[in-house]
Formats: sequence, structure tokens, C-alpha cells
Amino acid sequence: MNLAAAAREFTIVVGVSPTSGSPGALRWAADEAAARGGRVVAVRAWRPHAPETATGGRLPSVVADERSRGSEESRLADDVARVLGHDHLVETRVVAGKRRSVLVEESRSADLVVIDAGGATALGDRWLGGRLVGVSHCPVVVVPPRR
Repeated sequence: MNLAAAAREFTIVVGVSPTSGSPGALRWAADEAAARGGRVVAVRAWRPHAPETATGGRLPSVVADERSRGSEESRLADDVARVLGHDHLVETRVVAGKRRSVLVEESRSADLVVIDAGGATALGDRWLGGRLVGVSHCPVVVVPPRR
């Protein structure tokens, strides 16, 4: 272990689904962080919508995307609070990009990435967990449904 890794707090990144809220993954990560004296960062991938054309063929301002991102940040905070309570110490982060790319990038600064299996286990190689494990920069924990 290098000195920089030893000096920083054990970090668990949790990928939080916009559909399920990933309750099992959040609870597991919070328990693991408490046991290790670490911290949890809840991350949601967000993809801005393609801008619609404004009157006269001009592109509209990016204000709509910032509102959309702000709305997604609020939804993520609500999802985490619904699972862990309002007094949680989890950092929340909405990152532009596709789920796998966002989680791979976040794994660079994490000690552990946690995702829930969701209902996608039947998708085989297309399943996020299967694709993520092979390219992550740290170990990945996949929490089964109904944990």
C-alpha cells in the first residue's frame, strides 16, 4: 500500500440506480464503511438529453440541462435518505456519462465499488456487474436482490 492510500479514508462508491434506488447496495456499503471506519459516496450516472431545436433553428441554452442535472441530484439525495435516513453521512454525486463508464472512472479513487444485482441477472454478458468486474480499478461487490 502506498502512503497516499494509507493517508486517505477507506472509500466505498455505490452505484445508485434511478429506478430502484439500490437500497440493498446502499445498506451494505454503509454497514461496510462503518465496520472499516470509511466513507460512502453514492454515485448516479446521468445523461443529458439532446437539446431540442429552438425557434429559428437555434440551439436552446444549456439551462435546461443544468435544471435536469439539479433535479437528478435531488432525486439521488432523496433515494439515499429514504434508505439510510436523513442523518446519513453519505456523499452524493451525479456524474455525466453512461453507468459503466462512470463507475469505472469512480473506481480509480475508490477502495471498493458496490452495486445491486437488480433484476438484470438474466442478461448474461450485458449485465452491468459482469462488465464492470472486468474493468474496475478496485474490487466490485454485487449485492443480491432483497438483501
